[in-house]
Amino acid sequence: MSLRQDRANPLRPFEPLSGVNLAASSTSAVVALPATQFGGTMVVTNYGSAPAFVEFGSTSASLVATTASMCILPNAAYTLSRPGVASPEDPARAAWVAFITATGTTSLQIETGFGL
Repeated sequence: MSLRQDRANPLRPFEPLSGVNLAASSTSAVVALPATQFGGTMVVTNYGSAPAFVEFGSTSASLVATTASMCILPNAAYTLSRPGVASPEDPARAAWVAFITATGTTSLQIETGFGL
């Protein structure tokens, strides 16, 4: 089995490749996920005490997070399939993230990689 085939195995333990730290506030902001080592899985961790809301997209144009977006609860981590990824090389993969809080601030970490 090649390394590429092994990384495509969804049952392997999560293998982080790269990540980004975010400071979320009550104003929606957009940042690029790491341009290299995309992977098909993300672990999103909220280290703060305020819920964060996130949206993922393949472009930053008109990408906005609202309090109706996916909620990342305080002091919690979520393992997600990277939206739009048919394969790690898929150009339509989620390359951007928008984030916001309802009130206050919080810190998010998004790790991209392979596996669960």
